[in-house]
Amino acid sequence: MGLFHRSKHVVSIVLVWLFLGVCTVAYAQFYVPTGSVTSGDTVQSPGNDPRSSLGIEFLWLRPTSLKFLYSVLDPYRSGNIRGQLHGVEHDRDYGFRLTGISGMRRNSAGLELAYTHFRTNQDIYEDRGTNDLWGLLLHPNAIIDDNDVTNIYASTTFDLNEGFLGSRVSFGFGSGGNLSLSGGLQYTSLRQVLAITYYQVVTPTLERHVIFARESTLNGFGPGFTLGTSWNMGGVNLYGQLGAALLVSTIGGHVSERDYQVAAINGTVRVDVDCPYGTRIVPVLNMKLGVAYNYQSDNWGSFGMNFGYEVHNYFNAVSTYEFYDDVDNQLGANDQSDVGVDGYFIGIQYGMAFRWF
Repeated sequence: MGLFHRSKHVVSIVLVWLFLGVCTVAYAQFYVPTGSVTSGDTVQSPGNDPRSSLGIEFLWLRPTSLKFLYSVLDPYRSGNIRGQLHGVEHDRDYGFRLTGISGMRRNSAGLELAYTHFRTNQDIYEDRGTNDLWGLLLHPNAIIDDNDVTNIYASTTFDLNEGFLGSRVSFGFGSGGNLSLSGGLQYTSLRQVLAITYYQVVTPTLERHVIFARESTLNGFGPGFTLGTSWNMGGVNLYGQLGAALLVSTIGGHVSERDYQVAAINGTVRVDVDCPYGTRIVPVLNMKLGVAYNYQSDNWGSFGMNFGYEVHNYFNAVSTYEFYDDVDNQLGANDQSDVGVDGYFIGIQYGMAFRWF
């Protein structure tokens, strides 16, 4: 999927960020000393001692979740469930992260902010061929029995928006080492949708369809912390970050299932349930490893580039209500599972001799 076709609010955020960047660069370049300058004074250019930076990272990520499972492909056809479990495995897709740092130098303090947006869709088609195909998410009273599925079409949507605002302190050690600690408030909005159509070809002129849809949402905020370290080797920096957060999160969801004969218009509603799971604490862990290079100009600040790998895990972030009993079709269970995101990033930064406060 393309990078900037996601939603109108994302475009607005990018435009505001670019406007702030232009204003900041203009301020840095047209700085006028507050005191008088006399012969023999040394006037430092606004661009030759970077203290703050703005940047953007282009992400290439994929989500992982147990809640994308939908079938078992059974080559034994014994009437018992045997074979291979199938689910939607996402390809990597594009996202972005906007960053801002004040207090870049060693042994300094400042502000840090970031905004991450990632959204991806995936479509899957599966045919049973000479095997049995068991539908994992069929209601016990669905029009299609579990192992009478002929083929499956599944689609997913995964949407992650995350923001961080906090303070940052940095300490130098050795000849090229740097240690940083960031702490602040993190906000996370996560949404994943699984939509499945199970097909049964009864005769050449008769088909049965079961349309299943499940949405899971998380909206949480809480304290977040990041410990980072880097080592400079002649302009090239090797760095790593380890972060954690505890999000006070509101968990929600919706489950629906509808049966159709081919000629039917409205179908039969089997399930249509809103699932407010309440509020709970969701721990988050993330890790980032990368390489960065910075070029320092005499008058125009610094220009940097970085790339690397990152991984995030949201513990017990998704809840679902699943029906599992053929006798009592109201009997089901709540289930919780983790959500993960991992992949690669490449970024560019502009640094300037400018403090935000």
